[in-house]
Amino acid sequence: MKRSLATIFASCFLLSACQFSVSWGEIEEDDAVAEENPVEQAQQNQSNELEMPELQVTPYDQELGITIENNEFYQLIANMIENNPSIGTANDFYMTTVHVLENEDNEFSILFVAVNRIGDAIKNIDFKLDIRTTDGEIIFDNIPINLPEQVAGVIQHNGAIPVFVPATAEQIESFKEASAENTTMELLDFSFDIEDESL
Repeated sequence: MKRSLATIFASCFLLSACQFSVSWGEIEEDDAVAEENPVEQAQQNQSNELEMPELQVTPYDQELGITIENNEFYQLIANMIENNPSIGTANDFYMTTVHVLENEDNEFSILFVAVNRIGDAIKNIDFKLDIRTTDGEIIFDNIPINLPEQVAGVIQHNGAIPVFVPATAEQIESFKEASAENTTMELLDFSFDIEDESL
């Protein structure tokens, strides 16, 4: 039932983290207030005792012989998770930036890590990524993100996978200049399938 990747790049540089999530289930009044105050929400997230996410190698990457141990990008994510074991929030599908990547042809991509804390194993994830500054500058304008099962696999509860989003040089420059304080990021029209673990 429907509920409402990895291209290898050669060189990379660290991007200051921007993060965002989609809550699943009802938002209580306290949660709504916290969402309006991202600083307090971040502090609350840090205090939550969440299980450390388990980094999953996607089926696409497995076919290429990629493992966590032999791939620098998986290593970057593994280190991020190790340093931030309670990354994300309960009942959320959460994404945060890891690095900006540039290949030999001067093509750019942004590496995100996606963490599933919705409560179920999920697959066939679709959403539109919208990132813009409070000054009205559009960085990503509702670009479609598709994570089909055959590429991204089934993301277990408390599982994490890499997500690569292509970007132009102009988008990268805008993203580098943005900060969490002046940037709004949304996952719109978010949908997914729940994995039937009884099969």
